[in-house]
Amino acid sequence: MNKKHSSYIHCIDWSQDSQGLRTVCGAYELLYHTNKGKQLPAGRSQFKDEIWDTQTCKFGWYVDGIYPGGCDGTHVNGTSRSPDTTIMVTATDFGEVNLFRNPCRMGSQAKTYLGHSEHVVRAKFSPDGKNLYSIGG
Repeated sequence: MNKKHSSYIHCIDWSQDSQGLRTVCGAYELLYHTNKGKQLPAGRSQFKDEIWDTQTCKFGWYVDGIYPGGCDGTHVNGTSRSPDTTIMVTATDFGEVNLFRNPCRMGSQAKTYLGHSEHVVRAKFSPDGKNLYSIGG
């Protein structure tokens, strides 16, 4: 069965070997695809040990600790991983930029930085990892 997303695509990550793709949509569906365009069932075991070139999808094993208790996931607007793969950053509706160790498992503690007056839409590391940029209100 080939299931398409039921909402707009929020983020896309390619596997390091370009053989896989994962996507998350505005309805919070996480789908996996092969590089041939075939959609695979969510949580497909063939990707359980996959090394992802990017980490922008806000769902999955590596980021299940980014959500504080009582939040449903809508407050996290974006995620990104440092080029050396050791740090995850999240951008939130609360005006926060949060840094976590990667992987960010349940119970992980963030270093939280405030500076935006409103929601932060995205945060991303520079290609060399020396700078972190955020955009928001």
